[in-house]
Amino acid sequence: MAGGGGVKRTFKTMDKEVTKQLRVLWETPGYTPHAVAIHPRVPVGVREELMIKFIQFSAIQAGSMLLQGLGFNPFEAAKSSDWNDVRALGVGGFLSALRDQ
Repeated sequence: MAGGGGVKRTFKTMDKEVTKQLRVLWETPGYTPHAVAIHPRVPVGVREELMIKFIQFSAIQAGSMLLQGLGFNPFEAAKSSDWNDVRALGVGGFLSALRDQ
């Protein structure tokens, strides 16, 4: 028997012939989705412009359709504290392990 993990949203977009052969054993609580992070040394004006462009992309039909095709919700503005639930998982230690390789 093989096992694996994944994201529920991805699972829902998979071919039904595949998913009917799988069994979900455990589901985690929902967490804040992926973020687009911008390094602090990027000038504030550039950060703001990027944020506006991402949100505008979600608002146009072509952008909305592309995001839907990927199973993504529209982009929206957020603040750092919105990801405190993810930070609380304590998975940041993986980064140091990767750097040490």
